Amino acid sequence: MLYFLIKNNFMRKVITVIFCLMTMFGQNNNYKTKMVNNYFNEEDRFVNESFLFEMGWQLIISFEEFNREKYFDHGHFSIGWGTRAKSKYISLAQANKDSRTYYRKRIDYIKKQYPHLTLYQQYIIAAVEYNLTEGRWKKALLNKIMTGENEIIVTSLVNYNKASGKTLEGLVERRKIECQYLVAENDICALEALILDTQDKIRRDNGAYIFQNVNYN
Repeated sequence: MLYFLIKNNFMRKVITVIFCLMTMFGQNNNYKTKMVNNYFNEEDRFVNESFLFEMGWQLIISFEEFNREKYFDHGHFSIGWGTRAKSKYISLAQANKDSRTYYRKRIDYIKKQYPHLTLYQQYIIAAVEYNLTEGRWKKALLNKIMTGENEIIVTSLVNYNKASGKTLEGLVERRKIECQYLVAENDICALEALILDTQDKIRRDNGAYIFQNVNYN
């Protein structure tokens, strides 16, 4: 409980690293931390889809600027957290709802198309597909996703950082973080640090009130 009461984000990250190291070199040499251990089965695969959904959705909105008014977005109008605009203006609560609904649809699609992936991979790939639709994936990336190997998938995914032929700093950073999430599937210390960084970015860019306007169901 002390960990969650500490408001200083830097100290929280320091404690996370220390705790991971202590656990790693414990009697059972088990590197899983207590904070996420309940989400693993015996084969170290995530099984709690509520946890995976919140992790993936936070990854998405950390790179989607919240817009209350619709805007032109590469051939169509978007609004809120980058979803298709249905009206000129949108509330934060509605934007959260629309974004989460769209993410669930992407998850269902990825599960159907790529059943060989682990649940963790499916949720992260769905978060990628929220921004980088499958229709834009080239054969090289598709083939690497079929391997089911995160270290192989990221070698192609990292290159999808252009819009209209121009490399965009925001897409470079987005692909980098998405790749880090993928390869962190079996590195719990790295994953916890990524989740903390993602939540910090959301608070910096949009304010902590973002998390107070979410219907968690």
